[in-house]
Amino acid sequence: MPEPRILLMAETYHPVLGGGEKHTRSLARGLAHRGFGVQVITRRSSEDLPALEADGSVAIHRVGPPGKGRGKKFAMIPGALGLARKLARESDVLMNGGTRVLALPARAAIAGTRCALVLRPELNGELDGSLALWGRKSSALERSLARAAARLRNGLLQRTGAVVAISEAIAREAVEAGFPAARVHRIPHGIDMSEYAPVSAAEKASRRSALGLPADRVLIAYTGRLIEGKGLETLFAAMRSLAGLPSWHLLLVGSGSGQVISVEEKLRKDAGEGSLRGRVTFTGRVENVAGCLQASDIFAFPTLDEALGMSAVEAQACGLPAVASRTGGVPDVVEDGVTGILVPPGETGPLAEALRALLSDPERRARLAEAARARMKERFAYDTMVTRYAELFRSLARGGAS
Repeated sequence: MPEPRILLMAETYHPVLGGGEKHTRSLARGLAHRGFGVQVITRRSSEDLPALEADGSVAIHRVGPPGKGRGKKFAMIPGALGLARKLARESDVLMNGGTRVLALPARAAIAGTRCALVLRPELNGELDGSLALWGRKSSALERSLARAAARLRNGLLQRTGAVVAISEAIAREAVEAGFPAARVHRIPHGIDMSEYAPVSAAEKASRRSALGLPADRVLIAYTGRLIEGKGLETLFAAMRSLAGLPSWHLLLVGSGSGQVISVEEKLRKDAGEGSLRGRVTFTGRVENVAGCLQASDIFAFPTLDEALGMSAVEAQACGLPAVASRTGGVPDVVEDGVTGILVPPGETGPLAEALRALLSDPERRARLAEAARARMKERFAYDTMVTRYAELFRSLARGGAS
């Protein structure tokens, strides 16, 4: 029997930078490698990107309008809906990543077909409505309206074949939002454990030299987008409080370029002033994130909120102990006291003290690093993730949805 035909819908997709984008691409390619027919509908975020492109055996369909700005993602709905309705007729499963923009269009696209619908929330608060108010003060009326709107949308989505939860927090939120527990499947993102792996001391030194990084410092790395909500301002404040320690250097791997909420320009300015001058390196966007992690000693993940935290998965797979925020799905990744240290999000003091503790204790770093690698191999291996999605999609394709 041939493998099911899968249609993936995503607001953004490779080559757009981000953990969700990277995961969706790796899943698409992994399923295609196993014989699944895979197509992707996403937004044409730049005019330089073609409307139709082959990524190996994965077909990528991009719909307009191109350009930057938060409103552009909603403007993609008519084009995405029209194309999805056409492609759903020849697909067995449609999976939509994120519920804010494309969930209802995805539900409308499968109406009258045998194509099953899978929802995969990307962020905490998508299903209960709280995400709409995140990061700003809100009145009781606004909170009530956000919850009511979420309940209405969730009601329209109740015939969804499955909800994929990438963390325990999202799984709980889905059940509390009214989705039957039997249809909620806990499948965290996965990574290639052979790519993200520890290296020898000699290889680490070689990677540092290639990146122009100091050989005699404890290197603290952050990987991800340089945008609001990642806690990077808190990280800089913490590093200033550790300026008296001569042993560290900070590496920021990633970029905020093209993001409305970028903080990269401000961070670069701050890094050139005062006690941070000469102690922070920006890589910009890089393809070889693993190489940067393998050059490092500690991973800092001060995010204010995170659905899972694939950056922390990658870092710990490379054998780095993590200092991370206790928020969202991060505790699924970083086990406090075992693979790293969890701290309250947005608080400079606890973040600084956790970093100080690891900077001053190489034996503890080594112990946490070993446990981190073992935990990531057990829980976040790429092949395991693809297998679980394949099993879910096969099951849904046999039953379908209307």
